[in-house]
Amino acid sequence: MQRSLGQPQHSNIPHASHAMAPALGAELRRGRVLATRALIVAYAGLAIWCTFAHPWPDNFFCVGLVCFALALGASYLELIEAGRVCARRDTAFVALNAALLVSIMLFPTAAGTLPSTTPLQGPTLAFLMVLPAWAAFGLAARPILLGAAICLAFWALGIAFCIAGTHSKLDLGDLAAEAVAFAIVAGMLATLATRTRRMALEEARLARTRANLARYLPPNLVETLSMRDAPLGPARRLEAAVLFVDIVGFTSRTERLAPEAAMALLRRFHRIAAKAVFDHGGTLDKFLGDGLMATFGAPQSRANESADALACARALIAGIAAWNASAPWREPIRIGIGLHFGPVVVGDLGDARRLDFTVVGDVVNVASRLQGLTRRLRVTAAVSDAVIARAGAPPWLRPHGLTQLPGRSAAVEIWVG
Repeated sequence: MQRSLGQPQHSNIPHASHAMAPALGAELRRGRVLATRALIVAYAGLAIWCTFAHPWPDNFFCVGLVCFALALGASYLELIEAGRVCARRDTAFVALNAALLVSIMLFPTAAGTLPSTTPLQGPTLAFLMVLPAWAAFGLAARPILLGAAICLAFWALGIAFCIAGTHSKLDLGDLAAEAVAFAIVAGMLATLATRTRRMALEEARLARTRANLARYLPPNLVETLSMRDAPLGPARRLEAAVLFVDIVGFTSRTERLAPEAAMALLRRFHRIAAKAVFDHGGTLDKFLGDGLMATFGAPQSRANESADALACARALIAGIAAWNASAPWREPIRIGIGLHFGPVVVGDLGDARRLDFTVVGDVVNVASRLQGLTRRLRVTAAVSDAVIARAGAPPWLRPHGLTQLPGRSAAVEIWVG
């Protein structure tokens, strides 16, 4: 017999990103909402500045463009919050904003009138960096680089328009240097966004690994094992105690219960049993319907694993007794516990798509049969002498002698309680 501890394995980040896409998408959407709100606030500040920088009505066209940009940002914010954005809409949004920003710098005072000097000369390209920065909140390189290219294109068109309209002489060397600096910063933003995305996915993968491990392992082992590339390591031989427990007469009891009540009963039992296992340093191998299997000393060897297993068994009995004392039913819940110690082999079985951490060995067979023996002997726990030899006999157990187990030729010395 073997029981397996189910644990999906992710061999690389793409697999993990597919599994975590909903959570990542929600987080990216929150980031885009934040960036768009910041853009709206910036436009509001620009509108106030334009209002007071020039007397009315010279500032009419500039303020009108800023107000249009504000309305555009507010509308796009609603689309983001509704989850109705896509790459093409993002590109259109960046292009419209780039055109508006260039127009605001090109016509700072009056509609249709170019200033005598070229307003796009100097560090004005830096103001357009707000759009690649907005795209960076999507944590993807392509939108950032595309947004930077769009900004450069509109900026170049604005330069050409100003030269044609005012016949200004510009230092092309300075303009080229400004464009190169803009492209470098955009490239750095794209690289940072890509690395941040990878780090976020890796951290999410680690969190997922910790969550998977926490379903089966005590908390003190989860952090250590989750930092390993192969958390549970290669197949190896260990000495461990194996415990089985289930509810006696569960099938007949559920015949008298509604399905919802049966589910509630199982959940309460699983919580009590899992707490007892984790409180005593055990590994929860698997829930088995109305029971479970736990190991002590696997996947990591530990001292006093048999004593911990006995303490867990005692805690299970006490937990069920407390439950019965507070429960409304007339027939109390009874459990059967089987416990054995000896050599086992632990390791992963499966293929690349799914691996299960498995405990294999005769110890598992004996522990399972001891648990089944409790019904015939009308006892709560049946413990092998191998466990007692390592941990000593607790006062709540008594010797029962050599006992023949089903399917085994050799008898086993057991203790019962």
